[in-house]
Amino acid sequence: LYPESETEYIRNEVLPTVDEVGYWRGRTTGLRAGGETFVQDCVASATERGTTVCAIQDVSDEAESEEQLSRYQALIEVLKDPVYVLDEEGKFDFVNDAFTEKFGYERQELLGNDVSVIKDEQAVEQGLNNLRRVLSSDEPDSVYFETDIQSKSGESIPCEDHMTALPYEGDKFDGSVGILRDISTQKEREQELRRQNRRLDEFAGIVSHDLRNPLNVAVGNVELLRKEC
Repeated sequence: LYPESETEYIRNEVLPTVDEVGYWRGRTTGLRAGGETFVQDCVASATERGTTVCAIQDVSDEAESEEQLSRYQALIEVLKDPVYVLDEEGKFDFVNDAFTEKFGYERQELLGNDVSVIKDEQAVEQGLNNLRRVLSSDEPDSVYFETDIQSKSGESIPCEDHMTALPYEGDKFDGSVGILRDISTQKEREQELRRQNRRLDEFAGIVSHDLRNPLNVAVGNVELLRKEC
């Protein structure tokens, strides 16, 4: 029923717990007839006759999914950019440390709450429109767009949002995931460039006006001399 390495755990941990408290539940590694191991959910209970009854359920697929999710979450946590996951109702299902650090929220302030916690009505509608694009068969699998995120302190932080839908089968939508990148510095540079361009246009207009008057006088003098000659 169990590989040799698991038998020792059953003997030293599981059975003594059943003898002491009458009950044990957890995951163990089972052994199939062909020698293949699998993850099983195990419930062991003591009976009035002094025997132990054990019920097991194969949860190999679930365990594999949980392991993959754990790896993905570990990868997401080391990313420097804020990452979020929204469920099918648009409520926060996950945010990484970079998200809470950037925008100043505690994780419990976000999880289970609507995305409107960090976006105004216009930004929420913008996000929904882009999600509709992703879900449309004629549009790309992911989209980039600019949006404003409201930090806990009330500051509006311009960000680039790279959003896509979570994998799903059929028509069942399971939510979306996105990576945010603070573009405040980029926006400041763009504003400074626009200011410089305006100043340059103003300077060019002044120079053009200053040069135009003497030139008009010079042209007039030339015409006068030509008539006298």
